[in-house]
This record gives sequence, structure tokens and C-alpha cells, in this order.
Amino acid sequence: MRRLLPLLLPLVVLAACGGASKTDYCANWSCGGSSQCASDMGGPSGSQCGFGNLSDCQAWCQTYIPGNCSCGGGSSAPTLSYVTVTPGNAVLAIGLTQQYTATAHYSDGSSADVTGQATWGVVTTSGSNVASITAGGLVTALALGAATVSATYSGHSGSTTLTTAPVAITWIEVAPANPTIAKGQTQAFTATAHWSDGHTTDVTATGGWSSQNTGVATMSGAVATGQGAGTATIVAYAGGKSGSTLLTVTGPLLVSVAVRPSAPTIATGTSRQLTAIGTWSDNTAQDVTLTASWVSSVTTVATVGVPGVVNGIAPGTSAVSAAMGDVTGLTTVTVTPATLQGVSISPPQPSVGPGDTLTFSAIGSFSDGTSYPIPAGVTWASSAPATVAVDPSGAATAISIGTASLSASYDGVVGATTVTVTSSPPGTTWTWRPTGSTLPGATLSNYQLNAIVWTGTQLVTAGAPGFVLTSPDGLAWSVHASGPAGVVNALAWAPELGLLVAVGSGIWTSSDGITWVANAGVGHSFSAVAWSGTRFVAVGDKGIGSVAMYASPDGFTWTQQDPATAQVLDAIVWNGAQFVATGNATVVSADGLHWTLSPDTSSAWTGIAWSGTKFVKVAFIGATVSTSTDGLHWTSAPPFPVSIWGVIWANNRFVAVGGTGASAFAFTSKDGVSWATATVGPVQSPYSSRTFRAVAWTGARLVGVGDPVWTSSAPTFDYFIETSP
Repeated sequence: MRRLLPLLLPLVVLAACGGASKTDYCANWSCGGSSQCASDMGGPSGSQCGFGNLSDCQAWCQTYIPGNCSCGGGSSAPTLSYVTVTPGNAVLAIGLTQQYTATAHYSDGSSADVTGQATWGVVTTSGSNVASITAGGLVTALALGAATVSATYSGHSGSTTLTTAPVAITWIEVAPANPTIAKGQTQAFTATAHWSDGHTTDVTATGGWSSQNTGVATMSGAVATGQGAGTATIVAYAGGKSGSTLLTVTGPLLVSVAVRPSAPTIATGTSRQLTAIGTWSDNTAQDVTLTASWVSSVTTVATVGVPGVVNGIAPGTSAVSAAMGDVTGLTTVTVTPATLQGVSISPPQPSVGPGDTLTFSAIGSFSDGTSYPIPAGVTWASSAPATVAVDPSGAATAISIGTASLSASYDGVVGATTVTVTSSPPGTTWTWRPTGSTLPGATLSNYQLNAIVWTGTQLVTAGAPGFVLTSPDGLAWSVHASGPAGVVNALAWAPELGLLVAVGSGIWTSSDGITWVANAGVGHSFSAVAWSGTRFVAVGDKGIGSVAMYASPDGFTWTQQDPATAQVLDAIVWNGAQFVATGNATVVSADGLHWTLSPDTSSAWTGIAWSGTKFVKVAFIGATVSTSTDGLHWTSAPPFPVSIWGVIWANNRFVAVGGTGASAFAFTSKDGVSWATATVGPVQSPYSSRTFRAVAWTGARLVGVGDPVWTSSAPTFDYFIETSP
């Protein structure tokens, strides 16, 4: 031990106790039998006086001989009155520590911290070996029970009670620390509770979780989903404690590329258009055909020239890939020795008005039974260019009233169709097309038709459970008792998938329009469905007056969406850039997953269509009409004279259909504001006319369907199907 006293004496003016004033303080010390201490201090015990205040005296004791030194003073110096121990009546969980403080209180009202000079003790009053204490007053809770914690200083003691409690969580660790994900991706977290006795437990499943920024990330249990770029604090809760970490969300990442159609077949010497669809981490998708890098693995079999156009060189197979960065999609192309047998033109035999435009495509039919659009190399011609002009891409313009033969020539094979230019184009005059169908045991409701769609090769219409009708042209119909098992309210065709989807009291899919498969697990009532090229979106009613919205990339796997409104939606359309859904509210979405509510509060809309520049929505209740260029902001137009169920854009004009319940009506308009009333042909006597529910366009003909017709005498029933022309 250093010789401390000689070092101190030159620094302060000290006095022997015998010469101290009555207001001086003296440090009274003892070496307690330590020979080293006695050597260092100049004796086994003694007093050091001359301190002007108690604090200086106590500091000297603490520095030079802690634990065996106390301060006093002359006859007029304050005397020690009592000692207190704090905190008082503490409760301490097992395994935790508590630092206690001893305070000396003097007769003049002053006090001093004597924690380091006091003698500490702990005595169990309930339980066994409840706590331990260090010489400096640090208590550790060891077991359940109670104890008295005491401190003794200069002959005075103070104490307090201590109650120990069961082990408790002291902090929570969230892992991984500060992760980064892309929008749409998920991150699973774990939460570990650290307890007062030193052990840990996994509280991932039992604790609570939250995101402090739901615009960036949302939580489902311990799993975060990135909603938008930014940062969000992810918090785990358990046992009254919490822990957190920072999650960073970046923009969406491309996760896959799909090449369609899957495993196509082409004939040697011909070409076929393939498409590439990219899907991002937030489930958005878009056509990347033009931006992808295309490669054929066997160029002696097939090559890829213009993006996505595969050319058959020789019989065999080749893997054709479309890559976006390091993400690649593949399909196997089979080149056959099949020969071109015929060329047909779609749409066939259209009827248009002066100024109307149509884009035609040439469909090749081959000796192996396959057929597909020919994307390039077709030579187009019109027999009467002054009546119908056609450009090299197949885009035709009607110029004057009359007829023209439009031809498409490819590899020496020619196909043709007749284009009629008339002052009464499709939609002007309608004709009933009775089917004469007799359904065994059928009632009136079995003949209900609510929906119709054109697939490019056939019309498909349905309504009543169990029945579906198909037609190649809208004139001759086949009735199939293999339709969806429930009511059908809407149909959608996905040419990229070769798939039909029907919605109503359920969701069904079909590849041919005849045989249908139910989609299990989606039990709401749907009113409408649309296909964007990468995603179906179906809307309707949950059955309790609130909205139902589901989305699917393939027609088989459906996920519920948040449509940004609680109001029922009854109609939906895709315009090439966004979905617009309407009903008792109107919402807009670029991807079918994230929706924006329109400020338009009008309601009861039952149909919506897009012209290429304008949306039009129509209503059954009130027969109202409204137009919009962006889907969000709407302008009212003059109402119809009768209730309207549906509207489409066809042949360069809007076509709206509806009726009074006893008479069907159709209207046409080029701007969605001024409407012309069409002539709807009556059904043959003794049948009674009914109301249109839906309408479709084949490229050459409008076909409307609706409520069944009947005779009261038999009674007998038939379908209500009208065409124009």
C-alpha cells in the first residue's frame, strides 16, 4: 500500500485533534489489525483533523482508508442522527440486481452519501437465501421471498425491505437485425426474450408484432410483407417488454419471366409470335416481349428475329428463352414438317359504317391440325380500295358504302373475307335468333343468360346453373348441359392462357367453353370479371352488402384483395393500362392489387367500357350514364330512357343494352354522351320479348343475350339471343 498520509498533508492544512477548532471535522480511523496499514498510516489507529466540512472529511476516508474511517467534529460540529437506505420497499425479479444507497443524516439537517463507508447486510425474512449483497450495497435477487437490507455507519443503522418476484423478461431481441427486402417480398422475424435470471426463450409465436409504418411494411404474425419503398420499425412485444429492428424495403424485383404459349408448334418455313410476361416481387406483371433478350438454343431448327417472333427452319425442337437481366423464361418450340393448308381472316365478314376501322389478322391452318395467327409476311389487299382500304399490317378503313373483298396471302395460300360498309352498321338493327332448344324438365329460369364472351373462335354464353351455349358465329347455337354448376354473371377470356373464367355464385374455368371445373374455396357472389393479359380480377358481394374482390394470375389460384372501399362493385374493365371497377363506388388500379378510390360518389353502376380514349359507365337503377378519361373523375351524361345492364366498345362505338323487363333495348354512341336508339327485332309470336343482360362483339357481329322468352299457352321457353347484323 502506498503511504497516503504524507502525500495528503502538503495539500491541505490539517490539525491534530487536540488543536482542532470546535467546528473542524476529524477523520477517526483504524487499521483493524493490518500491519501494512499501520505502517502506511503511521500507526494502528488515529485521527486526522482540520477538515472544514463533512464532505471533505468523508472524501478523505473514502480515498485513504475506506470502511474503517468515520468523521466527527468538535463540540459545535453537527452529529450523526440516523442512516437511511434507498430505494425503499423494492420489488426485484429473481436474477436481477439493485444498487442500494446509504445516506447519513446530521443534526444540522445536512446529509451525505455514505454508501461506500457503510457496512451492508441482508437478512432473509421469508423464504430461503432470498438475496445476496456486496460490500458496496449491490443486491442480487436469488429466490422468492422477502429480506431486510441494512447499512451501518458510525454506529447508526438504517434498513428497508426487499421483496423478490418470479423471473421476468428484461429485454427482447428481434432477428435478423436491419434486413432489406423488395416490395412484395416477405421477411420472417424471430423474437427472443432475455429473462432476469439469464435464460432465454423463443417468443416469436406467442408475442405480438407490429409495423410502425404500414405503408412500407405490414405484419402477419412474425412475417413482414414489403408494401412500398422506405423503412419501417418492426416491433415484437412480450411480457410487458418490446424489442425492434429496422426493415428496409426497396422497389419490386423481377422474379420470373414466362414465355407464352407454352410448348408451341410451328410448321417449317412459318413464324409465330411468342410473348414474354415478367412478374415482379409485388405480384405485378407486364408484357416484356419487346425488352427481353430472345435466344434459340438450336438455330438450325428455329430462330428468333423480331422480338418474340420464332421462325421454323427445320423439323426438330429448340429451347427458346426470353431473358430480363439474370431472370430467364423458357419454352420448347417444336418445328414440324406440316404444310400450310389454308388461310382465314379474322374477324370474318364484318359489317361496318363509313369511317370505321378494323384490324384484321391472318390465321394459318396446317396439315398437322394446328392453327395460329401469322405474325409477319402476310400480303394484304382490297378488291375495292375506294370502299375499304387496307394497309400492309392488316388495318382496314371503311371509306364508302359498298362491299369489298379483303384478301390475305401467305406462302402462296390466299384467304379472303367480305367487308360490308353500310349506313346501318352493327348495333343499328337487331334480330332474334331462336335456338328451338328443349331442355328436359326445364323451367323458365333454366333459359336465363347473364353473360357472353367472344374467344376469337367462338361465342360462349351462360347464366342458369348447369347450362352453357356455344356458337361460331352467333347464328347457330349448341346447348351443353355441362356448364358451371351455379349461376353465372360474367365471363372473361384469357387468350394468353387459352382459358375461360366464369364468375357468379362461384368461380369456374374452362379451356373449351363446354367442360367447366369449379374453383374451391371462393364462395362469394361475383358480378364481374376482367383479364389484363397477366391477371384476372373478379368483383362482387360477400353476401352481407360488402365488397368482394379476388385476383388470380392463372384462373385457378385466387387471393382476396383490398379494393379501397367497402361498397359492392358490380362491373370491371381493363383498358390496357389499368383496371377500373365500379358499382356503389368506383376504384382504379394499375395491377389489380393496389387500388385508389375515385371521389365520384354516384352508385348503382352495372356496366363499364373503354373506347381507347374514354370510359363509359351505365346504371340499371336510374338509367344513368357517366364518362371519364382517367377512371377517377367522372362527368354525367344525359340518362337513357330505360334501365341499362351492360355496355361495351365495339366497331368504333359504344353499345349499351338493357330493357324494361318486357322489351329489350339497345343504344349506340361514338362519344358516350349522344346515343342513338337501335331497332331491336321482336321475338316470334307467341313468344314475349325480354330484356338484354349482356352483349359481345365478334369483330363482325354484335350478339346480345338476356332473360328467357316464353309462351304462356304451352308453356314453352327459349333463349333470348339477338344479333346485329
